[in-house]
Amino acid sequence: MNLQSKNIRYRIGAVVVLVLGGLVLAPVLWTPATPETAPGDKTVEKTSPEVTSEEQLWHGTAPENVTELIEQLGPLVEKQPEVFAGVALAYDRQSVLLFATKADFKAEAPEAAKIAADNPNLVQVRQVDFSTQQLKTAQDKAAAQSEGVTGWATIAVDVMNNRVKLGVEPGSDAEKQAQKLAEEPSENGASIYYVHHETVPTAMETIPAPTEAPDTGGIPLPLLTSTLTKIHIGNQQACPLQQDGKLVVFSEPAVADSQGTYLLVGEQPVKIMVGEDFNSGWIREIEGGYDCGGKHFEAVKIAIPSVTKPAAD
Repeated sequence: MNLQSKNIRYRIGAVVVLVLGGLVLAPVLWTPATPETAPGDKTVEKTSPEVTSEEQLWHGTAPENVTELIEQLGPLVEKQPEVFAGVALAYDRQSVLLFATKADFKAEAPEAAKIAADNPNLVQVRQVDFSTQQLKTAQDKAAAQSEGVTGWATIAVDVMNNRVKLGVEPGSDAEKQAQKLAEEPSENGASIYYVHHETVPTAMETIPAPTEAPDTGGIPLPLLTSTLTKIHIGNQQACPLQQDGKLVVFSEPAVADSQGTYLLVGEQPVKIMVGEDFNSGWIREIEGGYDCGGKHFEAVKIAIPSVTKPAAD
């Protein structure tokens, strides 16, 4: 199936949010339900999604020890997609959220369990309904059923909310199909899907990303690697966010597709998909942040034209 020709964003939210990228943010908040307790451990929140109209964005600065924890947990979580459903920075960046399908996973993942137990104030274990494996299977199912149906915009794993997001145009055939999928209960009785209304833009439409003239007098540094984790679209502006949630401002031409799935950077464009890494040279903080897409972000500037893709392994 050629999803690109249908203008569908078919994305898998990365297992390691803000580390491996590919996160799909959506207007859904986590709300605590009945707590469950793992043997010998602290209370573990069982969470469920509640759709709201407010988009969630990260704020604040992550302490070094929190960043180290998410980097330690990331590879462990990725290795066991049947046990875990992701790991992410909390929206205030002051702690790590570890999503697991059971409260006690010591037997299946002793290393991850030890890290969580050794850092009870920094690692919040969230028990969720579905594993990464289940979410990806459900995403594939929805993508297969979308073939030939008009009105689809997004089919994406939403890691933060442990669901598959079905983005559809209101009143379309896709909305009817998505509603049927969302009404199907899973083995545990909960739906693995939720429906979100979106506008399906034209295939060739692009939106400018923030750019400024290159800085002068700086010394190019060795290539630094960043991850494009999200492109916020608003007010006809594309706002690319890197792994720490900061806006990236370029010193060379940059545009995004109108669905927010990729960037084109440079005179001879380098294409960077959401979730992919990119290299650059001299990067500096933008004092006071930067306004983009109707929001204010902490921001960095790639001060000289230097964006490339990492070499293939």
